[in-house]
Amino acid sequence: MIKQVEIQTFCDDQGEVVFEADCVADEFSKISGNQKMSLILIVTLEGCLRGNCQACGRSFELSAGQALIFFNPKGSLRLERDCSGHVKSVLLRVDPALLGCCGGGSEPMMPGLLPGWMQKMEASRSLLPIILSPLMGVIGRQILDCPLASPVRDIYLNGKALEMLACCLTSLEMGQRSRHGCSCRLREEEREKIRLAREILLRDLEAPPRLEQLAARVGLNATKLKRGFRHLFGTSVFDCFRNYRLETARRILEQDQVSVTEAAMTVGYSNVGHFCAAFKKQFGVSPGHWLRSPSTAISSEALGF
Repeated sequence: MIKQVEIQTFCDDQGEVVFEADCVADEFSKISGNQKMSLILIVTLEGCLRGNCQACGRSFELSAGQALIFFNPKGSLRLERDCSGHVKSVLLRVDPALLGCCGGGSEPMMPGLLPGWMQKMEASRSLLPIILSPLMGVIGRQILDCPLASPVRDIYLNGKALEMLACCLTSLEMGQRSRHGCSCRLREEEREKIRLAREILLRDLEAPPRLEQLAARVGLNATKLKRGFRHLFGTSVFDCFRNYRLETARRILEQDQVSVTEAAMTVGYSNVGHFCAAFKKQFGVSPGHWLRSPSTAISSEALGF
């Protein structure tokens, strides 16, 4: 069986990792005409991961709940964890033949979708940030916590990697449509202010600033912040805060083994019932279920079946 997706995971005991990118030229040339590209997806679930892409000539930083996708790694990709804390991250390198062909290899898998992005990104040498959806976070943890042994493990992980890729491409496509319908134009100074706004927003989960207060603190009006935030991160200010708050609660339940009430209060929920409802909507299981068995607390509801 051809290995379609290469998976690497990064956890607490690893420092610096150098990933040497390669490619499958002959198959990939069918859709792009460029024999040097491949696709890399990095997903950070916990902690902070720093990296440097030789091909792009750019550095980046991924905090928990963030992901990055890019093409054309014509050299090494250097990743290192933030020395101030732990990190859990998943890296996927997708075989270009998988993107060029579907199943038996007779038809393009995504005609007109990926080639345009790849050509654009090769020209701009850019990286595309992605905000993790709840489902992407669940899949990432299933990859990290897979209890199966080979060869079943290989089949399971390959399937999960493809599922993660599908979620990622869906997110990119939706974000692209949203941007096409948005007249928002951001200067680099405004981008920096919006990034700062996100940092401030997620600093204090118990007492977050109101939108107007947040906008004033970074020197933007509320409308500009709302539109710019969605343009830059692909999600609203409210959804970003809610997802981060619930992901923090999930991590507290898993690592600290506190009660459901304590977790709810820690992330700013005064009503435990509202917290439980939001948690189940986000992860498909109740926080009590997750507290009892975090490694198996993934239901069919969470996977969208």
